[in-house]
Amino acid sequence: PGRTEISIEARGRTEILSHLSDMMISVYAMESALLRTQKIIDRSGEDKARLPILMTTVFVHDEFNKIETWAKEVLAAMESGDTLRTQLSVLKKLTRKSPVNTLGLKREIAEKVITAEKYVL
Repeated sequence: PGRTEISIEARGRTEILSHLSDMMISVYAMESALLRTQKIIDRSGEDKARLPILMTTVFVHDEFNKIETWAKEVLAAMESGDTLRTQLSVLKKLTRKSPVNTLGLKREIAEKVITAEKYVL
């Protein structure tokens, strides 16, 4: 293979590794947000932790969607044809979740922040 082919192949591997790294960072960030919110719930109760719960819900939902997109891109870069379709089918089963109205939650978060007129966490 020529130098250009090797360069393109290496770039492809770098992009896959970048997506995998981004996925791991997102999982870590989601776990951190969940643990921090759980700590607030344990300390203050669920009623007083409403805003952190909303923020964590939106964050986790949005990050999960990013992870799903990156996973599809990685699979498409690594597989093709029937194997790709099979892998995407497995991914779809693994990422099945209930839809969340993040726009409504973001409006509620914004309303609480505007009303408080201060840093709310």
